[in-house]
Amino acid sequence: MIAQVAEGIMAEFTGSALSTSVGGRIWRDSAPQNTTMPYIVFTSISNTQYDTYNEDLEYHHIMFYIYVNLETTGYTGLDALESALRALFDNTVLTISGWTDLMMRWMGSRPANSEDDKVIGIMVEYETYIQNT
Repeated sequence: MIAQVAEGIMAEFTGSALSTSVGGRIWRDSAPQNTTMPYIVFTSISNTQYDTYNEDLEYHHIMFYIYVNLETTGYTGLDALESALRALFDNTVLTISGWTDLMMRWMGSRPANSEDDKVIGIMVEYETYIQNT
């Protein structure tokens, strides 16, 4: 169900203030080389299936990476993008075909490393449970 969760994330992102702030640049797993900044990449870190009392339940651990150009956007701009991402996804319920999302829950944020001194980033971690409907 990783693809369905990714579709739910993309649906929530599309048309949002965050989408406008990053020029619609969000990718699953990796961004194309030489992508204009700022941009976001998200990936599923892990997922686990649970079968409990006739319910089909899955746990998903998702990581968002926000990257900006230090010279043009700076730390203030990066902080603003993290706030916009959290405003969009904290406690949101994704629309997932055939499944019910119980709620996206923020787990934490920390710096994202880059090999380029002009690029700074942040990792924003979420978890969610989805239930087969």
